[in-house]
Amino acid sequence: MSFTPDPSAPFQPEPSPNLAKQAQEQGRVRDQPRGNYIWGYHPDDWQQDGEGNLFPVLTHLSKEAGNGGVDKDGSFERAEIQYRKRGIVLIPHEALAEGTDYVVPYRNRRGKVVHRNILQTPYMDQGVTKWAFDDEGRKLVIQALRKAGYIKPPKPHVLRGMLELAQGALGQLRIPRSEDSLAMERYDDSKNRLQRQIAKLEEELAASVEVYGEQHSPARGLASNLLQRLKEEAEAEEAAAAPKKGAKRGS
Repeated sequence: MSFTPDPSAPFQPEPSPNLAKQAQEQGRVRDQPRGNYIWGYHPDDWQQDGEGNLFPVLTHLSKEAGNGGVDKDGSFERAEIQYRKRGIVLIPHEALAEGTDYVVPYRNRRGKVVHRNILQTPYMDQGVTKWAFDDEGRKLVIQALRKAGYIKPPKPHVLRGMLELAQGALGQLRIPRSEDSLAMERYDDSKNRLQRQIAKLEEELAASVEVYGEQHSPARGLASNLLQRLKEEAEAEEAAAAPKKGAKRGS
């Protein structure tokens, strides 16, 4: 399923041309029943994709009676209190648009109810149940939830921690000693990915500091410079140790 953002209108999922086919296939899915749930995330738990986009780690919190702290009569109130005490932020079911729940139930081939969210599509592959995930749709869903205020921007200390890890990983990259094209391609891909992630983290950090009123730590710049200097020294040592092209063996 794909999504089209419209700044002037509430978020709405765009109907897929294969929606009827998907609905028909879901009726044949041999999936196990899955209960209803609500999205939740912890403000300190974020991750990045290869393009540098930031996502909170969304957890599926059960809303089924007698499960996950939910009362036997189905009341979610006590479980909600416990989640909030642990710092977990709950995202209401109609956060994307009024009257549109991000959890969508369907019935499997045995008529049992299976709950999925709008980013998941179950299908059968040679008799095995699999789930397709809409990565592009996730970007737009997170953007919509952030714009609506249900997902707050990551705080500076979270971003600084992620930035330190990404910079450390970049500093540890080593240029392949061999002239193997595949090894060089992997090296370039890793370097470009980390550079994209670092650039996005620095951008988000600047915005986060404005929101939360914190200042950049001077140690961040020192650490970055140190990592860059160590990386350059390591590359220079590797270049000096590598045999020169055309050099005769035993000379």
